[in-house]
Amino acid sequence: MLSGKLAIKTLDIRQVAVDLPAAGNKPRDTPARIVLPLAIAIEQGRLEGLAIRQHGSETPVLIDSIRLVANATAQDIRINELRVNGYQVQLHSTGKLSLAPGFPLDLQLAFSYSLPETATLQGNGSLQGDLHKLRLQQSLSGPLRAKLDAEAMDIAGDFHWQGELNIEKFNPAIFNKALPHIAMPDIRIQGKLNPAGDRHQLSLKGDLQLDDARTGRAPVSYTHLTLPTKRIV
Repeated sequence: MLSGKLAIKTLDIRQVAVDLPAAGNKPRDTPARIVLPLAIAIEQGRLEGLAIRQHGSETPVLIDSIRLVANATAQDIRINELRVNGYQVQLHSTGKLSLAPGFPLDLQLAFSYSLPETATLQGNGSLQGDLHKLRLQQSLSGPLRAKLDAEAMDIAGDFHWQGELNIEKFNPAIFNKALPHIAMPDIRIQGKLNPAGDRHQLSLKGDLQLDDARTGRAPVSYTHLTLPTKRIV
């Protein structure tokens, strides 16, 4: 402590419940910056059992575990390792979060998602930007081979986002056992989807094609599909 640094060898937290307040229509105020009174080093941080409940929802979001190795100074937080497990998803991240105005960040993100029939969807890429504009890029592999490029704007104010998913190959039978005929290796779905949205709705445009070696090619186009969403940010 006399050196101006707090060294935490092990931080072990278990069974945490978070109840989120009701989301209003007014944009949330965010601090101009955060100033830490001293440097902090966490050699091994561990949280087991995190439940996050949205206002008005009976079912919480459950996170099985979080692992963190990080160093924080008055200027930034360096994440040496972050691992999050929950809902059959494993997330791994490293990188840097600045405590300057706008909170710029530069993170490397990788994930894996266990699907039915022992298949695993994997992603690898980055999350970069600040509260004004964040960009997520991911290369997906497994039953879905695709490139995702998405941007979120004005996160603390008039939040909205848009993205592009370029699909190289997709087998929908992985997600629905009622479609065994689509699981045949001579059928493939390709194309592009352009989702967008804000705090209130999700819209989707796309142009897909189904290639079947037995019957030929069948194009499928979506001009505009709009769905309501629950506000979570």
